[in-house]
Amino acid sequence: MKKIIVMVSSITLLAGNARADFQASVRFSDFQSLIARTVLWNDSAKAFVLAENEKLLGWGFGSSFFTIGSIRLSGLLRELENPMGYQAASSVFTEKTQIALAPSFQKNPRTGLEISFFGDILNLYIIQKEDEKSMAGLFLKYSFIPDITQELILDMSIVPEKPETGWFYNGLPRIPGVIGSAMHRLAFTGKGFRIVSDIALSAPENAQVGWFGAVSGSLSISSLRLLTMLCLKSEGYAATTGTLQEEALVCSLNADMAFLKHFVLGLNYRKSVPHKVPVESAFWEGNETFGASLDIYMPDSFVSYPVCKLGYSGKRSGGPLVLSRDRESCTLSITPLAFDWMRLTASGKVMWERDIVSGTTDVSLEFKVGLVRGNISYAIDLDEDGVFHSGSALLQIDMGNWSVFVKSQTRKSVSIDEIAVPAGEKDTLDLLVFSFGGDLTI
Repeated sequence: MKKIIVMVSSITLLAGNARADFQASVRFSDFQSLIARTVLWNDSAKAFVLAENEKLLGWGFGSSFFTIGSIRLSGLLRELENPMGYQAASSVFTEKTQIALAPSFQKNPRTGLEISFFGDILNLYIIQKEDEKSMAGLFLKYSFIPDITQELILDMSIVPEKPETGWFYNGLPRIPGVIGSAMHRLAFTGKGFRIVSDIALSAPENAQVGWFGAVSGSLSISSLRLLTMLCLKSEGYAATTGTLQEEALVCSLNADMAFLKHFVLGLNYRKSVPHKVPVESAFWEGNETFGASLDIYMPDSFVSYPVCKLGYSGKRSGGPLVLSRDRESCTLSITPLAFDWMRLTASGKVMWERDIVSGTTDVSLEFKVGLVRGNISYAIDLDEDGVFHSGSALLQIDMGNWSVFVKSQTRKSVSIDEIAVPAGEKDTLDLLVFSFGGDLTI
């Protein structure tokens, strides 16, 4: 169990008419490793360095025309990596294609360089994702007609051969070598609606040319909001990771409707249909996920969050060579309104989830009373091997610019063979761990 202490220092630097903000953070984990991050930024640029002990984990510099270092992707760059992996509500269909710094406390697998021209209209990039692939290309953003925007990306990826995985990568068929890709996006935005069309081609060095197409849309009418998505691809279309995804078609629908002023009903559905796959992958025949939720808001309340959430979700997945992997779960979340009593503010939240198929049950409680906040959770897992109990608790005290916390975690497993053993002869716990730490801001 990790024991974490975080210290943050923020300073504003002034030099003539220039202004820059400086933040230094230090995190101790397990009292063995020390992670330090330094971030310097102003209105037009940002730079950061992330290191653990004596090892450099990440670095970067970004401005309106130049970005280099640890990065994250969005828009078409993200869709090219996983074209069939999204649903109607995914932000990938609405966000702009761009490369941005990723100054988080975790190591980022991507390092890249981007140069922008003509006010971000033309962008050139080079990206290295650890040992998985290298990418280079350009993307354009342009609009000749009001309310209609277009984006075009041309990419060349080099996927290295991995003898240990052969032609399979993360369980999917994989093509090593050079892969050329092109994707175009046409987005039309009007009053209360948006339609997005994506069309792509892939030309792998060691396979046939493939195509991909996606249409997504959103519609808002009074208290009703609809999100739809349909994706199609040929069997030979290769993602920039070199994978040949098995889906031939993916459709998705999300709907939200407000009624009686205090209720919001949500529905979601996603269905995927595979190509005719070889025997090695015949364990899968596609899957479908579905769900419903009901959010309840307090009458005449000043808060924007629902005080009660009811949810149901399910998944169907399987194939001829294995048992179907079905899953159904119900959730309940209650968040009472915060209240003040003798200058003491209190609030809380209770969550319950049960998997109908497996019998797994999770219960958690979050609370805050004055300067003290915490959460308590408990889960019970049932399967063919036995019963598994687990729990955790967190207690934290916040005092303005500093805070301290203590955390515990416990786990107990009872196999089918142990159930018949007298209680006195069983082990009481498989795991019992305590940890503590704190934050300090100067």
